Amino acid sequence: MARCGPPQDRGTLLVRNGSTRQERWQALLEAVATPSEDGFLPALATVDDLRWRDARSEDLRVVPRAL
Repeated sequence: MARCGPPQDRGTLLVRNGSTRQERWQALLEAVATPSEDGFLPALATVDDLRWRDARSEDLRVVPRAL
């Protein structure tokens, strides 16, 4: 399930920065939540919030972790 704000941990962010193509976002979330054949499962913190629409990586670097 996607979160609405920045994660509280230091995990890798997966940020939805667009509000279109909901089916593609859902497919991506399912794909990253499915272990690989070797059992690898990425440690991701997903963020699905319209505040981050059109955000760039530079924008995310300045987000305080305490939010």
